[in-house]
Amino acid sequence: MEVIYPPPATILNFAYGTKMLKFATPHQEEFRHSDICFSLLPSSIGVEATVQVVSCLLAEEKVFFWSKHYSALTTAAEVATKLLYPFRWPHVHIPILPRWLMDFMQAPTPYVMGMHKQAMECRPRDMADDVVIVDLDRGTVDFGSVPVPELPAPPRARLIEELERVPVLKRSVMSQLDSIGNTTAYIEDIHTQMQIRGAFMRFFADLFRGYEKDLMFLRRYPKPIAIFNQASFMKAHDPDYIVHSVLTTCTCLILVLN
Repeated sequence: MEVIYPPPATILNFAYGTKMLKFATPHQEEFRHSDICFSLLPSSIGVEATVQVVSCLLAEEKVFFWSKHYSALTTAAEVATKLLYPFRWPHVHIPILPRWLMDFMQAPTPYVMGMHKQAMECRPRDMADDVVIVDLDRGTVDFGSVPVPELPAPPRARLIEELERVPVLKRSVMSQLDSIGNTTAYIEDIHTQMQIRGAFMRFFADLFRGYEKDLMFLRRYPKPIAIFNQASFMKAHDPDYIVHSVLTTCTCLILVLN
């Protein structure tokens, strides 16, 4: 049996015995609450490193996670790609790579992958040099030969400042996994999640500020159809600006802006 999902911002009333329960679907412009632990990645490798990893994903680099916790691998891979919102990661996404597919690390395409440490027959760096390797247990990031994209200083500083104000990021979630077993048992309040996701959302808004001036509308009624004038937007920005290079080489942003 299929149930149609209610439209955004809808309040549903359910009778439970003598009580009436109310549920509300999120507004279209709001984040939908996710059951993954967004604080795992920044609390494990640090705020600065998290921003660098996300910037590498923005530039469509290869990112590889490894850990002794399966739940940490799936959570970290999901968090890294979800922090790109409102953009999407359209490439390979394999949170837990089986041992017999280790050669996939040498793939020439962008990817987000992970592998359990017990499944690794050698160190990840021995497999490839053009991969960002994130060791969740040790809290380290090895960029190898991957150039870390230079982000504009003001938006980057504001992003880091916002993240550093999130109290839960001052203690590592990874250090608690040995006792609680998996990340699903770690309860993250919705306020913390919104703080982390909101900080990255505002960062991307800063990067693409003024993009609406370069939207060309093919029609406005009954439903608006717009095309993003990429050339016009890039002309107004310095060639060294990260968005300039991202728009010319990446698909994850173009898919959304168009």
